[in-house]
Amino acid sequence: MIPGSHFVEGKTVIIFDEIQECANARSSIKPFSEDGRFDIIATGSLLGIKGYNKKKSKGVPIGFEHIVYMKPMDFEEFLWAKGISEDVVQYLRECYKNKTPVSDATHQTMLRYFKEYICVGGLPYIVDQFITTNDMNVVWQDQHNIIEEYRDDFGKHLDENENEEIDLTLLARINRLFESIPAQLAKENKKFVFSVIEKKGRSENYLPAIQWLCDFGIITLCHNLNNITEPIEGNKIDNDISLIEVKATTGNTKSAKTVLKNSQYGVNMCYKLSENNIGVAENIIMIPYYMTFLL
Repeated sequence: MIPGSHFVEGKTVIIFDEIQECANARSSIKPFSEDGRFDIIATGSLLGIKGYNKKKSKGVPIGFEHIVYMKPMDFEEFLWAKGISEDVVQYLRECYKNKTPVSDATHQTMLRYFKEYICVGGLPYIVDQFITTNDMNVVWQDQHNIIEEYRDDFGKHLDENENEEIDLTLLARINRLFESIPAQLAKENKKFVFSVIEKKGRSENYLPAIQWLCDFGIITLCHNLNNITEPIEGNKIDNDISLIEVKATTGNTKSAKTVLKNSQYGVNMCYKLSENNIGVAENIIMIPYYMTFLL
């Protein structure tokens, strides 16, 4: 504790950082909640990893937690950080809602900001460094440092005695997968091929590594579908995923026009993303990339 500090009822917040490192720390939330004198915030960068801590605990305090998933800033939040007024954001919302083009000056400015966002990302510390220094060299170095910190956690878990262990087989596959994703995303066809990672590589061999990176919050899975109809969750094919594209029915990728023309998909309107301003062509609505936060 900070020397001279003391607990004040109703005004003190106790923060349990990296709570996943102690199996019984999470169980203590219930008595703190029942006591009611102090508020509790528990954080953990590896809380999402299933089975991370193998020690038997006293259980999760069901009904005494409000779980919040902290994710990187989206483009709207990036604009807030840059000091863009809410009036501008509201103007973009109105243009999107009414399907009317954005003024050319605003459109070009938003495209520039969106390209900055793509390079900087949404991690609050990195965004702050970019806005403070306006130096992409500083941003790149900080991004590199964070990625190396990510690598330190790959494949890590705690045994029954809460001693750190690393699954070397899983670690190797996580590293190979992590290295391959940016390179494969940069290809023109945007298709992720597991045989690029290793000869005769198959998705089944990499499912644990994919799930680990997904639970860690680095990647987002895109499930292939039996059909493009509501509810989407009910039409997903379990254990059949793509890191890049969505497939439907036949296993082949579908263009917007193909989906619109085929009644089996039940789709009567499609959105197309590009650098162009808002436009409507029949039942295809074109919107600029920077408006994805409105979808």
